[in-house]
Amino acid sequence: MSRRIVPIPELSAARDAARRMRAAWLVGLHERKAAPIDLIGAASQPGGKPLRAVRLTELLSVRHTPGERNLRLALLRRGLSVPSGLLDKSLTVGWLLKGGTRPHHRLAAFVEAEQMTGLRERERTMTTFPFVSDDETLAEVWRGSW
Repeated sequence: MSRRIVPIPELSAARDAARRMRAAWLVGLHERKAAPIDLIGAASQPGGKPLRAVRLTELLSVRHTPGERNLRLALLRRGLSVPSGLLDKSLTVGWLLKGGTRPHHRLAAFVEAEQMTGLRERERTMTTFPFVSDDETLAEVWRGSW
């Protein structure tokens, strides 16, 4: 059984087409024309194989600051029990879709981490101690602790 030898120009064209597809999707995400879940859905289609190389850190950084992205990535790693030896650059859309017998578990954990409200937002909605910035309330608490 012999393998077909693919000419280098054909390989280069395929590589360039894959890069253009990933770039177009990432630009669309940054311009908010698409959501990260749309990219994941497109990657699961037959023609979306190049999108499986997109890193989850890139998807999480589309709508979040670097600190929020790191928090969400840590929550994703914890929620999926990702081994500590697996580097963040190995966490790609392809890894997310290749969940063995339970790919929906990985996908649900990603959606949960991506849509989680920020900790600062939760703090602002709290009206009780210790999230009150009222100086009188804080003074009362400190007096009571002496």
